[in-house]
Amino acid sequence: MSYHLFLQLYCSVTLCAYILRQLFQLSLQQPASLIIFNNKNRDLQSSDPLLMAHPNNV
Repeated sequence: MSYHLFLQLYCSVTLCAYILRQLFQLSLQQPASLIIFNNKNRDLQSSDPLLMAHPNNV
């Protein structure tokens, strides 16, 4: 039983450390969703359609 608890704790701490590391690599203009959805294109421009406000939300 302690093995499973240790494994779950280790995975949780590892995931938390990974997410924090990725957050510190983002610039202020980049959304946090890049951590989950797109790890290759971190240099997205503000003219990117995914980063622009939807016309109904303006």
